[in-house]
Amino acid sequence: MRIIPFENVKPVALHLVKGGRWLLASNIGAVVVCDLENSKDPGRLLVPRHPDAHPRQPITDLKVDVLANASTLTFHLAIGQYHPAYHPLEDTPLWTHIWKVMLKGHGADAHLEATHLTSFTTARSLMCKNVSLYGLRYARAVIYADLGQCVEIFDWSASNLQELRKTAINEPCVGAVIDGL
Repeated sequence: MRIIPFENVKPVALHLVKGGRWLLASNIGAVVVCDLENSKDPGRLLVPRHPDAHPRQPITDLKVDVLANASTLTFHLAIGQYHPAYHPLEDTPLWTHIWKVMLKGHGADAHLEATHLTSFTTARSLMCKNVSLYGLRYARAVIYADLGQCVEIFDWSASNLQELRKTAINEPCVGAVIDGL
């Protein structure tokens, strides 16, 4: 049995990258990667915790969009970071981080390297039910206490901590639209 050292976090977000070699696991705002083809790999930090995010805010979603036209394994990684409704932190926003991850090296020397592309925040929802990442779009189904359920779609390439490019679907959330796509 292999033990990958990371803090005991609930809920833990996991993603097995296409091809099955790389396992991504959340770790209180950070992401650890484990090479499943190397039995001696203890796992290593791939994405550090964002310095402005709440120190106890867990990662609840990891979504991967593999770039099919890249010559080597390359993918965008969306990290959703929020406190679930059953254990909220007061006035803590929902964080979304987008990273580009590339395979470097070959065979036993292969490893993943991540480059930060953008981060953005939105008001804390009551619950984030589902998320999706494809191309330049990041979508999530959320429930707001005052607005109800809606789907938010972000153009992550044009969003950052100062500005959001967002569209909301469902009438109760129309008031939450900041900037249409």
